[in-house]
Amino acid sequence: MEKLNRSVLFFFLLYLVLLQLALSQEKNTPTKSEPIQLKQLELTFENGRYYQVVKKGERRPQIRCRIVTQGAGTLSGSWMINGQVVLPLQHIVSGFQDTRLPQNKLPSLPINDSGTHHLSLQLTSIQAPTLLPVLRYFVSIEPPLTALSPEEGQPHQLGEEITLKWSAVKGEYQYQLAISQIPFQFLNNNQFVWQEPVSHPEWVLKTDSLSQGQVYWMIRAISSSQRVVSASEINYFILHEKSEPSKEVIK
Repeated sequence: MEKLNRSVLFFFLLYLVLLQLALSQEKNTPTKSEPIQLKQLELTFENGRYYQVVKKGERRPQIRCRIVTQGAGTLSGSWMINGQVVLPLQHIVSGFQDTRLPQNKLPSLPINDSGTHHLSLQLTSIQAPTLLPVLRYFVSIEPPLTALSPEEGQPHQLGEEITLKWSAVKGEYQYQLAISQIPFQFLNNNQFVWQEPVSHPEWVLKTDSLSQGQVYWMIRAISSSQRVVSASEINYFILHEKSEPSKEVIK
């Protein structure tokens, strides 16, 4: 009986040893990693916008980038300004991550050359599921133009004539206005429709040909040689259908 008990104990201990070895081997065996998926990518300036105007030589625009990913591996790509690589991107992904990239992983935007510049992110390790956002910023020679009226988000009725006003630039410059009911960040430079230049910092806009919803507008100042020397941020107002006058019932 004692011999039987020893045999049972021996085989039980052997079973525990083999089980421990099996668990250790399973733990050390590399599992197939889940491919990286880009769930969301937000790219804006620090003010939350997609377009910014800065005077040449002044404070550089700051950007923010939020990346939401799932999977495991390294998300690789390149930051590009005007189509040229300025900074590589290496972002380690493990499981589900919602990350705001630190400043040392974001490019420093040059502001030495006047004109419009484009910032984009080109991914090389995966194929982006959708179009990635592109930021535009304009480096002006003169101080940036400022929209004065209407106030941002102000409502107006369709058919109403709206006087758009903005700050003036010192010197003999003219101004051009661009109007769109599509947000400007979704348009390329060839899709911007600029109106005929005017000498005074205001424009009377007839809204009959527009539809209800948000209307985006921006202005730029040009020299006699057609050089753009300044521009404004993107502004917007809201158009709505005319409200019918209430009919009072006379009793």
